[in-house]
Amino acid sequence: MYTTLHVLSCLLIPTLTAAISVVPEEIRMDWVSTAEPFRTDCECESGIAPDLSQRVLSLAEFPNDSCLKCYMCCLSTNLNLMNPATYELSVKELVRRVAGVDYVIATKCVNATSGLKNPSEKVYQTSLCIVFSLVQPPISIT
Repeated sequence: MYTTLHVLSCLLIPTLTAAISVVPEEIRMDWVSTAEPFRTDCECESGIAPDLSQRVLSLAEFPNDSCLKCYMCCLSTNLNLMNPATYELSVKELVRRVAGVDYVIATKCVNATSGLKNPSEKVYQTSLCIVFSLVQPPISIT
């Protein structure tokens, strides 16, 4: 019983911390404006509920949802963060296009997800890594 509760608390605390929007608001609002030109097309492509597509960036809310993962993958492809042929994420483009992300964060998060083969899962896990790196104070995921 203790082990199960301990594991659940270890998994839920970082998620809840991210969900209460501890990523600075100016960064989150920049994410929203950066994604806006692709929002509608990516909502259609992924099947995500429009309210979730707004919450994911404006509130840094990342539930484990397959439509959300597809939505994030669509945004990443449209923003040239990921090569659609190889599914490799670009550290350079993450730094250039994603507010709050510097070379250290981008490198750490790309390296942490490099072994993932599913592009939607890779983008989702990279996004979580970025969120956990930007919360105030930062949460260690390693």
